[in-house]
Amino acid sequence: MENKEILGKLNELLILIEQDVAVQEFKEIEQQVESCSEVQSLMQEIKNYQQISAQADHHGHEKNKEITRKQAENLRKMLDGHPLIKEYREKMWEANDLVQHVISFMEEEIRKQIER
Repeated sequence: MENKEILGKLNELLILIEQDVAVQEFKEIEQQVESCSEVQSLMQEIKNYQQISAQADHHGHEKNKEITRKQAENLRKMLDGHPLIKEYREKMWEANDLVQHVISFMEEEIRKQIER
């Protein structure tokens, strides 16, 4: 089998994976997360507090660093508890499990072929 043929078969496999229910559900929830203003706002606030905390640390303001770090941590907990984020992570794990299963299967089959 030539490299071109292998790459063609790999592309077919990628299309099949992309069409899998787990991957489609992940993409759907990912779009919902990206379009949810509440989630996006929380993510931006966390980023802002992390930047402020880093600046405070750089300038030696331990008290300000700790305050902003705690604020970012509290916002992170709110984000982690958001239903969309919970579902996003669940769907991400499901899609990742599919990909890992395919990779493991391919590795095993290649190993068997080499051992023959």
